Amino acid sequence: MNRTEQVLIDVTIEREYQEQCMMAGRFKYTCATLDGLTLTEKLTVLVEEVGEVAQEVLTNAEHRLCRDTEGTNATLYEELCQVAAVTVAWMESLVDAEGITSGALKRHITRKELKALNDSQS
Repeated sequence: MNRTEQVLIDVTIEREYQEQCMMAGRFKYTCATLDGLTLTEKLTVLVEEVGEVAQEVLTNAEHRLCRDTEGTNATLYEELCQVAAVTVAWMESLVDAEGITSGALKRHITRKELKALNDSQS
């Protein structure tokens, strides 16, 4: 398993956790909910998560710019995972509402190109 696959597993786990929290009543909607949140509200959720990433960066022990807390790379990873999971949830709502699929992406890469890219990084 490569790093990308490992990270995407963590994002998937976080995404499932969001749904479990909603079912448990912790919050009413996720960004995947079709009729729950407006685009503006979904953006607000995403930006709030990005703000938590910023806080971790500003308090990171290696490059600490703020003094109130001490951020760690592990916590930064968790916050980035939450940003990715919120983004995935939002994308899910677009797939559900509009039938948009990965085929809508402008970038296409063939298996041969992907293999060449992976080989060049080895």
